[in-house]
Amino acid sequence: MKICPKCKSANVNINITPSAVFGAPQKWKCNDCGFEAYAVFPEAEIEEKAEKGNKKETKAKKKKVRK
Repeated sequence: MKICPKCKSANVNINITPSAVFGAPQKWKCNDCGFEAYAVFPEAEIEEKAEKGNKKETKAKKKKVRK
């Protein structure tokens, strides 16, 4: 998930154009503040935290099964 470097919003979209077929960079746009740029929108670390949460849930389920 990408986030806006200016306002830190996750409400961003990529403007895919036909030139993407030829490897041209695509422009990202923040829907909240309107910031636009090519490939400077960083990846959010939210996914890693979600994975850790899933591991805890899996361990809890295993404990219930063992009882």
